[in-house]
Amino acid sequence: MTRSNKFIKQRYDVCVFERLTGKELLILKSNFRYWFADPFLFEKKDGSFYCFVELMDNHVKRGQIAVYDSLTKKTSVVVSDRVHMSFPFIFEKEGTVYMIPETSAAKELRLYEASSFPFEWKLAKVLLRDRMVVDSVLIFRDSAVFLVLYDIASKPYCLEVYQFNWDRLEVGDFVDRVEDPEKIFRPAGGAFEVNGATIFPTQKGTKSYGEDVIFNQISLGKKTTIRASNIKVAYPSIATKYDHKHTYNETKHLAVLDFSKLVFSPIQVIDGLPCTIRRKFQKERSDD
Repeated sequence: MTRSNKFIKQRYDVCVFERLTGKELLILKSNFRYWFADPFLFEKKDGSFYCFVELMDNHVKRGQIAVYDSLTKKTSVVVSDRVHMSFPFIFEKEGTVYMIPETSAAKELRLYEASSFPFEWKLAKVLLRDRMVVDSVLIFRDSAVFLVLYDIASKPYCLEVYQFNWDRLEVGDFVDRVEDPEKIFRPAGGAFEVNGATIFPTQKGTKSYGEDVIFNQISLGKKTTIRASNIKVAYPSIATKYDHKHTYNETKHLAVLDFSKLVFSPIQVIDGLPCTIRRKFQKERSDD
């Protein structure tokens, strides 16, 4: 299998499409400096939408959280830190929108609150400290709310399930742990319901990162079970042009998918040059 090197890089694009038909509505394409991944949708009543993404900046080798506004057709960075950020899982509670992005580089699981949705956010609280967890989601089932996270510090990697205190927006009691030696349970989007069943998208990463999206039926509790379902998803036709499918999310009328392919470009040798210069300059300053 071909792997990324200094001439060949994995690049991600995002497509928003009609959920039932697969008709393409938006494609966010990567360029020399940026690529887009981990998309989540917020659909408005008038049919317009916001698409939250990880915006990877190749100059600094760090992801930021950005949002695409379908009305203005502009993409803006909305949450940024000195650590890599991705997977902006969003949810709404009593009219306020919250976000749990992936911040494993800080060894924290953070909760952000929209102070002026969708462009202004503030850190509401740190949900977990000293944990290397990625791509965390909340799953709502009947009257219960569960926090599902993926522990990349464990051997093998594992999925962990906790109760989530909805009233206080806090992590509750530990529920269960599912080991993942085959690397097929890393979350690949928010859960949704089909005919009363909870469908939980996960990443297939057996041979390489983000090979495909698996749509599982999940049952949460003291004995959590995850098994592949046979549901059909109307992917956009453009998806056939890519090697890997990575993250899937849907709303009432829309769906979004990111996918990637290996791209050959000799100019990518200097992708990280600004980052290298910045780090060298910072080191020399610290040595003074």
